[in-house]
Amino acid sequence: MITPLGSKTIEEYRERLTNLSKRKIEKVNLSVKEDINKIVTQLTVEVDKGLLLARRGEETVIIIEKATENLKDTYDGMLKQQTEALTTFDKLESELGKLGKQIKALGLNPNEVPYFQKAIQESNKLYKKYTSTSKYWIEKIKLLV
Repeated sequence: MITPLGSKTIEEYRERLTNLSKRKIEKVNLSVKEDINKIVTQLTVEVDKGLLLARRGEETVIIIEKATENLKDTYDGMLKQQTEALTTFDKLESELGKLGKQIKALGLNPNEVPYFQKAIQESNKLYKKYTSTSKYWIEKIKLLV
């Protein structure tokens, strides 16, 4: 049968149109598949980056937890040591007081005994240095614990 469009039959035109439609659908499907693959690839890269950051975060948290434990131990140790040091300073002050009384009992002025005065001055100097340093660090660490 000859059609106004040439020598092809209507059936041949339908078949050709069907094939063209299938090719268009295949091209659209291929295009959509490529777009989806690109998105999946990008998403995979982003997820991998996120997981890497999560691992780094976990490692950092572990380090901070260990540091916090060490800091707590240090803080407790400093408090204990401070108590012991202050007890020692109290004993030293008591001993220097007794020694001052013994010097007076000998009829001497404790202020005129050079080694006694030096011991008192050194004791006071060490006490001030220790308490200010100890107090400073204990307060700093206390804020972190």
